[in-house]
Amino acid sequence: MGDAAGAGRSGGGGEPSRRTGREPPAVGVGGGSAYALAPGRCRTRPAGGRHRHPYPRVEPTWHYALADDVGWLLDLTAPRVRGIAAGTLALKGFDEAVITRVADVVTRTLTDLPDQTRQELRDAVAAAGLDIDGMSIAQILSVVELDQLICSGRPRDGDHTYALFSERVPNPRRLDHEEALAELVVRYVTGHGPATTRDLAYWATLGLRDVSRGLAAAASRLQSFQHNGRIYWHAAESEPPSAAGAPRGHLLLALDELHNGFQESRYVLDEAGLVPRATRYPAIGMALVDAQFVAVHTRTVTPASVRFDLIGSFLGLPSQVRVG
Repeated sequence: MGDAAGAGRSGGGGEPSRRTGREPPAVGVGGGSAYALAPGRCRTRPAGGRHRHPYPRVEPTWHYALADDVGWLLDLTAPRVRGIAAGTLALKGFDEAVITRVADVVTRTLTDLPDQTRQELRDAVAAAGLDIDGMSIAQILSVVELDQLICSGRPRDGDHTYALFSERVPNPRRLDHEEALAELVVRYVTGHGPATTRDLAYWATLGLRDVSRGLAAAASRLQSFQHNGRIYWHAAESEPPSAAGAPRGHLLLALDELHNGFQESRYVLDEAGLVPRATRYPAIGMALVDAQFVAVHTRTVTPASVRFDLIGSFLGLPSQVRVG
């Protein structure tokens, strides 16, 4: 599948759907979203490889995606994301004319010398007479990425770089609007389901009408059920995990698997109502037992080991991690 650009905010690819326990099909993202794609800004590797895509939100976050998917994902979701990003920049005094000037400088620079870091591009923009602070240049470059002019280049000495989109993805796949909606719906539901219409709209920065159209177009590949007055969608071939046997534990990151991946149904992971309703917890991860949120965890990575420490048990019981 090719090599990957940088690291997404979530863990390694190929994990089962966090709600069904099943392996998703390998259809494009290597990240904690279990191969359900989240388009927006893109950071790519060469055509045929994987790409980083962010969640299309006010604070985009990159994920990995395949070169074959970059074009249609951005075609589908970039307009809404771009509107948010451009609006934020306008409040800081950077209008479309500034964005265009930066884009011209950046694309000329990358034409002459690909794989430039953000600071190197900022220096090139400054040499052209535009002194822009680091945060703002990052935001402007995100808009240039949304416009499919640039994307990620080859990492250099551990730093992410930028390259021309047309060189990294010379033949992007395009889908019409209805096809793209259906494809995104299936990928999200496969990786995140069971999930609701509002969960998907929140995660993908799509309107509810578009999500409903996508669900209708993909109906033959999905199934649904009702729970507490809400309709939950899941992949047609998935089955509920068996309740038989010993309890099953999972250690997951909380960004996509709780906060950004869901809106309406994130706390089905806490049917007993034990978990404080917070936008941030005092650790990056959560511990689940039989799909219920029981504690948060920290992770320490060394060259020889990975250590997990459970803190803040919501059950009021002592806890520890055992592998085996």
